[in-house]
Amino acid sequence: MSGIPFEVEAVVVGSGIVLARRLTECSFALGEEPKLGGVAIERVLSMPRALDANGKPRLDLFAFRPVAATDLAQFKVGEVLELEGANAG
Repeated sequence: MSGIPFEVEAVVVGSGIVLARRLTECSFALGEEPKLGGVAIERVLSMPRALDANGKPRLDLFAFRPVAATDLAQFKVGEVLELEGANAG
């Protein structure tokens, strides 16, 4: 993998987002044309408010929104995907 690996934890159809867990510890920013698993995603990055089993904030969970709503069906819970077009720091 040449991008940043993420594991899909949920596909929220009503909101049109994919919740995915970052599998490697790194900071990053989305570039001009980011893709998650080859699917174009919007350049808006958010971290949902979620807690781990110990009640601490999850800093590894991110919400991604595909550019085309129809692409949401391509994501499956449990699959590991690569975030491309991101600038790792």
